[in-house]
Amino acid sequence: MFALNSIVLKGFRCYNDASFSFSNKNKIIFCGKNASGKTSVVEAIHYLAFAKSFRTNKDEELITSFDNNSSTLYLKGTFNDGTITEIGFDGSTKLIKVNGKRIKSIAEMIGYFMIGLFSPEDLLLVKGEPKIRRKYIDSSLCQVDSEYLRALQINKKVLKERNEYLKSLDCDASKLNNTYLDAITKTYIETCEIIERKRHNFINEINNISSNVASKISDEKDTIKIKLIPNVNVDNFWITYAERKMQDLYAKTTTWGPQRDDFSVEINGKDAYSSASQGQIRTTCISLKLAVVEYYKKITKNIIIILDDVFSELDEIRQNKILDFFDENYQVFITTTNINLLTKNALNNSEIIEMSRGE
Repeated sequence: MFALNSIVLKGFRCYNDASFSFSNKNKIIFCGKNASGKTSVVEAIHYLAFAKSFRTNKDEELITSFDNNSSTLYLKGTFNDGTITEIGFDGSTKLIKVNGKRIKSIAEMIGYFMIGLFSPEDLLLVKGEPKIRRKYIDSSLCQVDSEYLRALQINKKVLKERNEYLKSLDCDASKLNNTYLDAITKTYIETCEIIERKRHNFINEINNISSNVASKISDEKDTIKIKLIPNVNVDNFWITYAERKMQDLYAKTTTWGPQRDDFSVEINGKDAYSSASQGQIRTTCISLKLAVVEYYKKITKNIIIILDDVFSELDEIRQNKILDFFDENYQVFITTTNINLLTKNALNNSEIIEMSRGE
């Protein structure tokens, strides 16, 4: 079993200086009241995977200063294969080391280990805002595909530049420099093409997996299918650019691209948003997340599972269905406010860590 043996947190969220060591049990359960620091620890574990939080896009929000001289964070994870990962951040610069060797980019971290994350937000995958579904795709792909990660990073940077230029025109077409806008848009489209192609391939992969997963969870009652809804003409992005140029000008922003994509969900051939029961929606959301883990299993055995406060929302049957996918070959971190909310299956072969530190 690939596992995290210990983690050190300094200046991270509510922790000034703390460390946790874990036994060889495959389930590690953090139990404590709200604001006791449970989620901060699993967030730090997630951060060790590819230097990114699942709760915020702003790294500076992770830093907690307990004195006037401290404005940095530091994490150190030691794994059972001997690997040591260290990440430091001072509010502007991020330093990453693996076994003492500096990592120049986050993309270099990809592939060492994956995180299968389950959080309450996942239960909004069907009926939540499109950004939740885009996050599902992006967070899944960024862990396994460095080209996708780089394309997404460049795309966001160029999109910001493009939007700032459109805003500066103040809806005045006479100020528009087509040569300049074409140049910005060229880079934007190049990254859009990579993102859309990889999202399409990912959706196809997940569709192949998720129906089997959903069938197991629902005792073969339900099948699910998801369909990508791109916001562009994927056959020719330049057509979308030409069609939307004036619309972008008057909207003062880019009205097309991956940042506006969505996907639809069908259960048993019907639109889930309008026709599915609450139980079916929960099963579907869980199935989509489990499908990602199954997707990771095809790539590596180095997978750590995080179940952050999700069992309180699920009945005993669904809790056990989730845990059935993670045998003792996977390290599973679980957070809960009440140990009595967990099933016997969850408590089997587990280490319970009582949390009392306030945030």
